[in-house]
Amino acid sequence: MLSIVVIDDDAGIRGALRRVLGAAAYKVFTAASTDDGLTAIQQHRPDLVLLDVRMPHKSGIQLLEDLKRLGVSARVVMLTGMGEPDVMKACQELGAVDFLMKPISPDYLLKVVALRIAQPLGGSSSTTLPRGA
Repeated sequence: MLSIVVIDDDAGIRGALRRVLGAAAYKVFTAASTDDGLTAIQQHRPDLVLLDVRMPHKSGIQLLEDLKRLGVSARVVMLTGMGEPDVMKACQELGAVDFLMKPISPDYLLKVVALRIAQPLGGSSSTTLPRGA
């Protein structure tokens, strides 16, 4: 069974993503902080990570930096409520493979997750699906 770690400080978003992904037969682990997220990634070695950009205490960008520094390979899709080009560029440079804008439709989420899980580690984010595809 393919696994996903969802890292978001919003319990409602974590729960919604868990329900949608779980119903699609993914094994889902959740974390409310980037520190707990790092632990979950190291413990479960997921096929994909969904990571909120804006987190309290330590941002999603800082977690990407930690993953890179620690040599942890992971396919990471960033979750964001704002399309900030400089933030998106920084995340891509740190290895993020895609971005999802909140709110996320379940169908679009599942398409992006399937696409990114099938992508070899270290692949480019150039095949991003158009919004609503």
